[in-house]
Amino acid sequence: MKNNSKYCYTIIVIGLILTFIIYSLLANGIMSTVYFPFFFLFMIAVGVISLLSLLKANMLTDKSRAFREAYNCCGNISAIGGAGIIMISFFTSLLENTSGNILFCIGVALCFFFLTFLCGGICCFLYLYNRCQEDYLYQGNYLYQNAPCNTRDCGVSK
Repeated sequence: MKNNSKYCYTIIVIGLILTFIIYSLLANGIMSTVYFPFFFLFMIAVGVISLLSLLKANMLTDKSRAFREAYNCCGNISAIGGAGIIMISFFTSLLENTSGNILFCIGVALCFFFLTFLCGGICCFLYLYNRCQEDYLYQGNYLYQNAPCNTRDCGVSK
């Protein structure tokens, strides 16, 4: 199966840009680094809920070709984002927040990087899954396949 990587690359670039901006604002003191313990708890909760919803969606849906293609392209990015949010938020919450703590600034910026992965992966997955939905029509003894998606978007080679 061939995956379309255009959406994945776009998510990575947006995440890197957001990470650089957040880190620059935190490290230069433009954005306040006041310690909010609920921020990390919220990020961990978002990661756990998203991973559980991805697991539930994977278990309850039929494994059509459109689902497999969308999940292989963007669902994996979403799962990586959820797992990364959980790990980075946990380890960053253990750090001491001082005004010049570079590791804390990097940790907060990485939280936003993985949050971008999570949200972008979910949006990309839903877009590809809905765009590449297959509509099977049984007519007589033949199974006709009407795929309304553009084959470049869902990675399906006909």
